[in-house]
Amino acid sequence: MAKVTVEEIAYCVAALAIALIMAWKLHEFPRTHGENITYQLVFWGIALFCAIAPPEAVQRDIFSKFGASMVGTVYPVFESIRAISSPGVDDDARWVEYWITESFFVYTTMWVERSFPANSTILEMFYEFQFFFFMWLFLPFTDGAFLIFKHITKPFLVPLVKPWAENMSNWLNVLVTTMINAMHLWVLWALFVFLPKDLKSFVAVSVGIIYPFICSVVAAGTDDEEGYTFWLTYWSCYGVLFLAMDWTQDYIGWIPGFYTFVILASVYLMLPMFEGAKKVYREILVPLTGQQENLILRDALKLNEEILKKVPEDRRTKVQAMLADTFSTKLDTRSSESESRNAKSSEGFGTKVQAMLATKFSRKSGTTPSESERLDAKFSEGYGSVTQNETV
Repeated sequence: MAKVTVEEIAYCVAALAIALIMAWKLHEFPRTHGENITYQLVFWGIALFCAIAPPEAVQRDIFSKFGASMVGTVYPVFESIRAISSPGVDDDARWVEYWITESFFVYTTMWVERSFPANSTILEMFYEFQFFFFMWLFLPFTDGAFLIFKHITKPFLVPLVKPWAENMSNWLNVLVTTMINAMHLWVLWALFVFLPKDLKSFVAVSVGIIYPFICSVVAAGTDDEEGYTFWLTYWSCYGVLFLAMDWTQDYIGWIPGFYTFVILASVYLMLPMFEGAKKVYREILVPLTGQQENLILRDALKLNEEILKKVPEDRRTKVQAMLADTFSTKLDTRSSESESRNAKSSEGFGTKVQAMLATKFSRKSGTTPSESERLDAKFSEGYGSVTQNETV
């Protein structure tokens, strides 16, 4: 067994600390849209240092397929879930732009892993580049995803793929409707039994990436807010599915029906007729990541907007004030003793959410300026939540 040196342990601990700090605080930094050249030079300088300085054993552990997957998929999935759950769509747009570039890169470089031996120098260099490229895409200091979207995706890809999006949607609906018939399912299963494993994997990834990629490009290029949310929800769920397939296919990919299941799951997640991504996101991912409060707030604000659209413009302020008063009144009826007793119960959770809603509605109606503005500033960043130590 190879001896682990103190230097290697120090590098690994430092890498873990940086990852934890990123997950905790990175979303609080504003986007730069990649306009600061100094940030770009500093980032790539640090990347070059990190690719050269650490011991070879550390490089193999961090700049590996696993490391690239953690940086390029796990962290973005978590941030995407948080973005969908937060009020507003600015952060939705940011992460849709990321997934557009990430999915294109992953799809067009699948051949690299199959073309070189596992421990080859070229493959190690590829993982290093992949690791830092993904970071460059989503870091708010470099904001590479926005740069690529602004200078390549929007001017060139959007006009090219937009005509295809609607046609592909119709084709997929017809195909899925046909395949739902139980008499036709055995054809897909039989086809995949006899195909080579690498080809089955390629087909499964193609189904999960090509159509969502095209629709995401169209949604981002046309500032479609509903499209932002729908496809970001899909990418959050598909990212989990892709990782599960990628990490297990070497062990259980030989099982008949493995890739068929991946394809069917991808189609279930992507097609509006099933709303699969929405169900998985709300029933599984949101509880797992603790985003219930933000999601409830977002749903309430969206419902509020729909209500106000039906109210005459000269009465909207009054109706908004009534909504704020309703939540504030219900909140005031809860005694401090009850709040303390139920702080960790479902009732305590409801009290906190009610306070958040009262503050939000009051801010919109103009009834409570100072406190609501303070909290609204947090929510406008896309990730605000009222902690138990804050007094509303």
